[in-house]
Amino acid sequence: MARPGFLHHRKFKKLQSLLGQPRPAVLGLIEMLWSSCYETGEAYLGDSDDVERLAEWFGERGKFTEAVVEAGLVDKTEDGFEVHDLHDHAPAYVRDRAIREAERRQ
Repeated sequence: MARPGFLHHRKFKKLQSLLGQPRPAVLGLIEMLWSSCYETGEAYLGDSDDVERLAEWFGERGKFTEAVVEAGLVDKTEDGFEVHDLHDHAPAYVRDRAIREAERRQ
């Protein structure tokens, strides 16, 4: 779930401009993307096709991924893409889930 004020944040506005979509559509795409990370507690999204499948983007292939990276909401890494600063902005239950999962793996 987006934090209060996110709809007025410069990154959201930039993404909306890059995609040429109305606010409700852009918010829905971002919420779908974030919810996949909230489920696992991990910021990693996969490759560009994974990013667009997770967001349920049905537009031009590669356009959404390029836009979220340019807007600063997703980072390109050596292994693919991840949500920028997920644990700094996610709800507390997501951080707690990530901690429990890391402890379980040890």
